[in-house]
Amino acid sequence: MRDTIAERLGRALLRTAPGSAFTAAILAGLHVAAATVGGSSLVVKLAIALGGIVVGASGGILGLLLGLRWDFRKADPHERRQLRRFAATGVGLMLTVSSGFALSRASGNWIAPTLVHLAFGCGLWWMCFVWLPRITAPRLAAERAADPQVAARQRRQARLGRLGFVGGMLTGAAGLLAGLYMSGLLG
Repeated sequence: MRDTIAERLGRALLRTAPGSAFTAAILAGLHVAAATVGGSSLVVKLAIALGGIVVGASGGILGLLLGLRWDFRKADPHERRQLRRFAATGVGLMLTVSSGFALSRASGNWIAPTLVHLAFGCGLWWMCFVWLPRITAPRLAAERAADPQVAARQRRQARLGRLGFVGGMLTGAAGLLAGLYMSGLLG
């Protein structure tokens, strides 16, 4: 009985887990604030910038990999290769954006961090809503053909992914605005 309950719970958790877009966008919002709030001394500013890079990149990479775990489990070898390329690009995006936020702090204005946030949103949107669907489309179509009830689950996951993306970007924008305001760059 315990094994049956654990198996059902595990399946339910996997079905309802947030996708990579949601997780990465939420974590990006957290690191925006960390990367834009600064102290008065150069050492403090450098420590905060490096901390923002590490926290932001680590959180984004973790979110990306957790979001892709279900796709990797179900993928055939060809799809798995494409997913690895997708994940590597996502890691590059997280590192670039985290560094961009830290470097944009040195600009002394609100424009550079805002542009980094917008570039991140565009990159993440393209990866999650254009590139990833192209990779997974054959498998998802086969799953729908095998079980018509899967289509409803796939539509719900797509809606939740879009909602998570919008929520994450808005949360990130709020964190960016708060960080810019607290640092005196927006005022």
